[in-house]
Amino acid sequence: SATGLSSLVEDEFKKKKEMVADILPKVILNSLSSKISHKAKRLVAHDKKLHYYQGLHEICAMCLINMHLNEDSATAVIVQLTENHLRDYMKPTFDLAMSAFQVTLSSLLSSVDEEIYDFITESGAELH
Repeated sequence: SATGLSSLVEDEFKKKKEMVADILPKVILNSLSSKISHKAKRLVAHDKKLHYYQGLHEICAMCLINMHLNEDSATAVIVQLTENHLRDYMKPTFDLAMSAFQVTLSSLLSSVDEEIYDFITESGAELH
């Protein structure tokens, strides 16, 4: 029937519209976050102690979202994050970050489930 066909077309149009609404902001955000990532990479190039790592792109995207897509503000936040909070993860290796992670995991596991913590430590397995 014509009404059934109209309803199917309308439903299909709604699905496509929702799909475009989901994808378009991601495309725009990816484009902007690529610019911010490029700025972060340039910052890293100036500070020889810092190294770019996979995942910084996503952090840049979150900064953009939280700074309402303002590139200058997001860049300022990325600079502060890389210099102060992400420095251990931007070393040539993750050794320092892994050390901190192991201490945190060990402490957390001993607090949450002492039985599993005891089993792991008694078996000689490393927490990482």
